[in-house]
Amino acid sequence: MKIKRWVNYRKESIKILRKQKDSESLIWLGTADSAIAISDKLKNKNYVLNILELYDNNKFYRENLAKIVNNAKAIICCEYNRANIMRSWYNLEKTPYVIPNKPYQNNFNQIQENKDIIDKIKNKKIILYQGMISADRDLVNLAKALKEINSNYWLVLMGRDYNNSVSKIKSNYEKTIYLGYIPAPEHLLYTQYAYIGIANYDYSCLNNVFCAPNKIYEYTGFRIPVLCNDIPGLYYTIGKSKAGVCIDFNNISEIKNGIEKIEKNYDEYSNNANKFYADIDINECYKKIIKEIGVIKYESNI
Repeated sequence: MKIKRWVNYRKESIKILRKQKDSESLIWLGTADSAIAISDKLKNKNYVLNILELYDNNKFYRENLAKIVNNAKAIICCEYNRANIMRSWYNLEKTPYVIPNKPYQNNFNQIQENKDIIDKIKNKKIILYQGMISADRDLVNLAKALKEINSNYWLVLMGRDYNNSVSKIKSNYEKTIYLGYIPAPEHLLYTQYAYIGIANYDYSCLNNVFCAPNKIYEYTGFRIPVLCNDIPGLYYTIGKSKAGVCIDFNNISEIKNGIEKIEKNYDEYSNNANKFYADIDINECYKKIIKEIGVIKYESNI
């Protein structure tokens, strides 16, 4: 299926590129996939690479990106440490730009809420996890911690279930609700019901350690404090801004203490979450890049 999408994308992209006779035109490539699919057509083109992941465990992406990164007018990453790692890996003359992985939150207002979902979560004190539910984002200890707290929290899971992870979580905490996978931006309709958001990544790869999850902005955009793992990608965002608490998700006592800390100081963390979200102006980030590279005559989105 992915190969078919690549082939179709490549065909349509080449049609667009053939129409661009102006050597000063700028091609903005939104992902590594979109760049690699037409990498052989980028020679003598002005292009910007937006690289969303680090791909430290993926030789295919690393090798193919290496062929095109040095000729890019600009490279954009979504986390500061990732940008510096890429500079070292690819021997770049300049550190890539950093634009945080902050989505726009104003594009879901016209979507109708699912009444069945609302009935499941309304009037509940929700600790929400959204994203892949898998081994490298293990939530079993969170479930065990909530059972020990024996409180009125409900653990709500939203995302694709891998390796029967949801059943393991439910077996440890009966107040668990699984909403399944809900596509963006519809999922934001239900994110806003959360009391505390969860962001948890392990140490299995550098991409996790220096994570740049959009979910921390989705939470904080609704003033929701975040309980997250104590890793650089979350410590220097949520932790430093006091928009939540960083803990060790392998330690049940730390999880319990983190939840209690947010509970006791909820208004402070909520206000800090709002400030963390508001302090980042994505439009200004893009304007800065466009101004500095200074080659745009007209824009093309591929």
